[in-house]
Amino acid sequence: MLAGAANGPKGGRRCRGGFAAATPVETEPAESPREAGTLRPSECDKGRCMPTKDGLVGPFPEGADPDEYDRLRRRVLWAMPSGLYVIGSTDGAQRLNGMTANWVTQLSFDPKWVGVSVEREALTHELIAAGGCFAVSLIDREDRVIVRKFTKPVDVDLAAKTLNDFSYVERATGAPVLAQAVAFVDCELRQQVEAGNHTLFVGEVVDAGFLKDEDTPVLRMEDTRMNYGG
Repeated sequence: MLAGAANGPKGGRRCRGGFAAATPVETEPAESPREAGTLRPSECDKGRCMPTKDGLVGPFPEGADPDEYDRLRRRVLWAMPSGLYVIGSTDGAQRLNGMTANWVTQLSFDPKWVGVSVEREALTHELIAAGGCFAVSLIDREDRVIVRKFTKPVDVDLAAKTLNDFSYVERATGAPVLAQAVAFVDCELRQQVEAGNHTLFVGEVVDAGFLKDEDTPVLRMEDTRMNYGG
């Protein structure tokens, strides 16, 4: 899971997480929501892209052809349903970021915890770890073009309060929430767990709400031609 940051005057950020001081790929054209190691069309397999890696990744079932099984396993993992979100982050001082992501899920009823898995080389990873917070914007199904705008580093205008010309608001933590999101959860970081080449950031929901009608359909991965995983 991607995008950018900007410098600006200190102050105004309210991250206060208890722990500190998260991709989708489209076939036409091929894009990745990762900030680090952005996928390129030449890395696509039969029109579908996957994260770059050095060689095949095991384990493999006994007797299976490693290459064929690797392709099969990716297709199975791609078939797992998921949402598609924009993750807002800040370092708590000077930088903001917006990132398209799909590895997002609720983890606990009590306390209300949400997890976001972010590649360790991504800028979003740096900002969440530094600022101790993140926000998840749920996107209107009719606004699917938005997620493509956050698959690369974003332009941030602190004075106008925009990310790639999309207005954002700040709630409890100061992590940016897209103003045209259907809904949002604003989280303070509670734990972070190494998960292979990603980190699972675990945040407690400190603010949540709807910014559009509660019945507005939200964007899911299957509503697009994007993939992240495999």
